[in-house]
Amino acid sequence: ISPSTISPSTISPSTISPSTISPSTISPSTISHQTHPPTRKDFEEPFLRSTREYYTIEGAAWLESDSVPEYLSRVETALGEEEMRVGWYLNSATHDKLQRTCVETLLSDHQKQLVERPNSGMYALLKLEKGEDLRRMFVLFQLDGVEKGVAPMTQIFQKFVEDQGEALLDARRAEIKRLASEKKKENQSDPTMIMGMLALYKKTNGMVKELFDNHLEFQKSMKVAFQEFMNKDAGKFANVELLTAYCDGILKGHEASEKLSAAAMEDRLESVMYLFVYLADKDMFAELYRDALAKRLLNKKTTSMELEKHMISRLKQLQGPPFTTKIEGMIKDHQMCDDNNAKFEEYLKSTAADGSAASNSSSSSTELSETPKVQVLTLGFWPSQQPRPVNLPPVLASAQSHFEAFY
Repeated sequence: ISPSTISPSTISPSTISPSTISPSTISPSTISHQTHPPTRKDFEEPFLRSTREYYTIEGAAWLESDSVPEYLSRVETALGEEEMRVGWYLNSATHDKLQRTCVETLLSDHQKQLVERPNSGMYALLKLEKGEDLRRMFVLFQLDGVEKGVAPMTQIFQKFVEDQGEALLDARRAEIKRLASEKKKENQSDPTMIMGMLALYKKTNGMVKELFDNHLEFQKSMKVAFQEFMNKDAGKFANVELLTAYCDGILKGHEASEKLSAAAMEDRLESVMYLFVYLADKDMFAELYRDALAKRLLNKKTTSMELEKHMISRLKQLQGPPFTTKIEGMIKDHQMCDDNNAKFEEYLKSTAADGSAASNSSSSSTELSETPKVQVLTLGFWPSQQPRPVNLPPVLASAQSHFEAFY
């Protein structure tokens, strides 16, 4: 039989009937292998195995010659090329298996080395602020097939933040040592270290949000790191004391020698709240803050009552109403002061008509340039002071007796 002996006229549907074809007339030898579609075992498994072998060799060569950023860039390119090949000539069902094979071979198997490499690993990238490379590492390590995911990255990130915080503590220790050599005392009001901590928070929090998609594990690492060094003191004054002193300076309108606008003051106070949450002894902060607030109010050193209230409101949001009860009571006492003094002045005028009262009033008016301003403080709200015996001069004693009669 040859093609020339067969023509359409020799074959017609009528010459073929079910009776002429039966299973017994068909045997494996009569069917060519090409009539079978390729199975997973025929193609996909050998293909994936070859892919793994190929990238095992390629990956080893890249690791030897390239830095970590260069290696990850090569991997990113290779994954993109493999994805295009799937679209060109492979079944779409192979895509996920192919990607996982590449990811396991190029990333998961070498993850520890990539993250921890001394000169170009994650720690080095953090120090050099290589945002693009850190972002690429984060994205690649989240791919399916990376066994440990981003966990190794979060460990390095925590170590980096802790080291940066420890460096700030070391800098303060060195400054205290320098002052001691010059026979000078440590300054509680020096804001240098707190300003450094605020800058570190802004920097690392920015990394977590922009590079690591605000990933929960990176947030946890940052929290643990800040708690570690925020509660470790560098000198005579605890960090909670330094933070309170910093707040006091801001509410007086300055940061170090810089005079601040109202907007800048609000911005600094908001930043302080980020550090406050890491303090272990928040009750101590409240007591110290109350002492500083009392001095600001009684000595008229506060620059904005609105900002004072804003700060108290933020503390209340974070810690709950009981935390700020005493502080709020101090503010209310201070606000009532003007009303009390206005009423006291009216009282003096009304009692001046009486002969005896008028005599005392004129005495106080001639010896005092103005009507005394008295601040009434609620016991329990304000920091307690040790009572001291005082012998008032007659003019003040007279003013005191008038106010006691009025009140």
